[in-house]
Amino acid sequence: MKIKKHYKLIISIVLVFISGLLIGGGVAHLIARHKENVDPFKKFRARAFKVMVEELNLTPEQQVKVGVFLDKALERMKKFRVKHASGIIIIIKENNQDLAKILTPEQWVIYQGYRNKTLDKLREKM
Repeated sequence: MKIKKHYKLIISIVLVFISGLLIGGGVAHLIARHKENVDPFKKFRARAFKVMVEELNLTPEQQVKVGVFLDKALERMKKFRVKHASGIIIIIKENNQDLAKILTPEQWVIYQGYRNKTLDKLREKM
């Protein structure tokens, strides 16, 4: 009998809970999408600059020079990466084919899992 009296309250609480889940999930999705769209080189530059400033106690003048240096260095790395990407991919495929001939099928599955985890970590860092 009490449930009939309070059904509006119960429904309201459930709806608030569900809307919280939906809003929270939507916000988490937006944050994750934004993280994916961040240029890995910019992310690396920001972390490297922060570490250098903090660990090396750079003066303001050095900070400016190091910032310019990092920008130039990363631009060179981007150009190199674009220029040589196809060759690097070919080498990786050939290496994987050679390794697959050495490992058992079970070992290959384990290796692929490890490699995928490692690649995911690298992508996060870049």
